[in-house]
Amino acid sequence: MKFIADVMLGKLAKWLRIAGIDVLYNNKNNDDQLVIISNNQKRILLTRDRKLAVDKRLKEVILIENELIDKQLKEFFEKTHYKELDFFTRCILCNEMLEVVIKKHEIKEKVPIYTYLTHDEFSICNKCGRIFWKGTHRNNMKRKFEELLIE
Repeated sequence: MKFIADVMLGKLAKWLRIAGIDVLYNNKNNDDQLVIISNNQKRILLTRDRKLAVDKRLKEVILIENELIDKQLKEFFEKTHYKELDFFTRCILCNEMLEVVIKKHEIKEKVPIYTYLTHDEFSICNKCGRIFWKGTHRNNMKRKFEELLIE
């Protein structure tokens, strides 16, 4: 399943990307653009806009009714029954798949020195250049998803 999120769901898009879910998001897309992209790329539109949710041009849409991110995530998983989580494999900024850096020395100048010295695994987004590593926050993020899926 692939998704596209409307302007009101930027935080949800980011959290779903953390879980490895393919979610396009651009806060400059208007409703017409969202409909076209959703239909052309066979993406399910995630929206908080009730009017957009009933737009007859849309092939697939999910109305997210909650305002708080934890509740939005829970609602997403309840409505989609999505289970194929692949954490930390997508760029949280641009949605591209991350590539594992094999040669650590290639990113030495691109990360803080302490991070370089204390980590051996890095991933890079080939689209935007952002570099990711396994910080302590990763376990907290995974735990958050596990708690949401268990409830």
